[in-house]
Amino acid sequence: MRIVCPSCQAAYEVPDKLLSGSPRKVRCARCATHWVPEPVPAPTPATMPDAASATDGLPELRQPAPQPAQPEPEPEPDLPPPPPVLITPTPDPRAPRAAEKLLPAPAHADDPAPGGRRLLVIAGALWLASLAALATAAWATFAFREDIMAAWAPSRRFFSLLGLD
Repeated sequence: MRIVCPSCQAAYEVPDKLLSGSPRKVRCARCATHWVPEPVPAPTPATMPDAASATDGLPELRQPAPQPAQPEPEPEPDLPPPPPVLITPTPDPRAPRAAEKLLPAPAHADDPAPGGRRLLVIAGALWLASLAALATAAWATFAFREDIMAAWAPSRRFFSLLGLD
């Protein structure tokens, strides 16, 4: 059976037994287009002009030599359906895990770890340093208010609102 690609017009000779039965999709070896082939009748020698029938004095047009048959494209096998996706349930975050069930509770749950005490001391010291820096800035603003008002005129309104002018 002769089939022709609808996209690039490539012609193929395929044995009838490969395309018999239900319609099958094939793929063109030249342009990779997929289609369901329809049989095309092969040219017969009776339809081709021969040298004896050319009597009008025109030179005879020669048909190009037949090209060697291209290898038969193998139809693509039907792919199996994809495997089912297994969806696992999300564990409840409130439910105790198996490892937690087996471990005893710590003796002193309220005590931070030994390294935690050190972090608490450092955090407290940083808070105190921040408060000291703010207190120093407030004292400097109060102590040098005359110089600030002389350098920046809009600050007079701020100090007058506070009753410090």
